[in-house]
Amino acid sequence: MPAAMPPAAIGGIPDIYASNFQLLPGETIEYFAEGDGFFLGTNMFAKIMSWWASFTTMITGGHIKLGFILTNQRLLVIQSQAAMCGFTKGRNVHTISLKSIAEAKSGLERQCCCINTRLVHVQSRTYSYAFVVKKFNDQQLQDFVTRMSMLILQN
Repeated sequence: MPAAMPPAAIGGIPDIYASNFQLLPGETIEYFAEGDGFFLGTNMFAKIMSWWASFTTMITGGHIKLGFILTNQRLLVIQSQAAMCGFTKGRNVHTISLKSIAEAKSGLERQCCCINTRLVHVQSRTYSYAFVVKKFNDQQLQDFVTRMSMLILQN
């Protein structure tokens, strides 16, 4: 797991995600990644627009957070949204059986020699999930793909 994760309720996962699911009997957490809910694209102008949207949402008391939790039995994608100091809230929890995952990949895109964007993509039989991961380095992305590969092959 990434070393920079804040303390939490279940296996190092922040409470905003951990409060939305329960571990099944015999289930263990293999990996956790937090995504950028404001992602608009990898070029410099899209990143500036994403930064501005996240800044204005933050100062008005809102957020968009994505959690990507990989266990030994399933994949959980949890999205939490809030606006105007919690005046409107929403949470979505997607659970995906590891048997239905067709592929997983990661990528790195660099713009203007210094703006890095690290991407994670998971394709299941019914849906495609892609998001920008926060506070990840290249080794952590490689570790994510390796763990996903092992779990896909086991199932």
